[in-house]
Amino acid sequence: GQAIYTVYGHLDETYVYRGQHVEGGEALGVIGMTGKTSGPHVHFEVRVGDTTFFATRNPELWISPPQGWGVLVGRVSDAGGKKLPQVKAKIVHQETRKVYETITYAVGSVHSS
Repeated sequence: GQAIYTVYGHLDETYVYRGQHVEGGEALGVIGMTGKTSGPHVHFEVRVGDTTFFATRNPELWISPPQGWGVLVGRVSDAGGKKLPQVKAKIVHQETRKVYETITYAVGSVHSS
């Protein structure tokens, strides 16, 4: 029941306006390097319930994966429930035994739900 906000930062030009409905594949602007950045890119955020940085959630959870792919969501924590930042993790597919390697998020890089 909360509002969802998306933020596209560092654009050189913006083609859409606040509150405009957009569809997948629609151009929103031109990649840029406005503000504090190390190079041209688009910074995408999803915010829930508020427009502040502290309402930011993991944007990967809001993007549909390519067909045939999926998204695995989890939390890596110690026995006391404290999140473990920047820890290497291996995920093994139970049927194929294929191993996927990842690294958990850094402290402050993304907010959990």
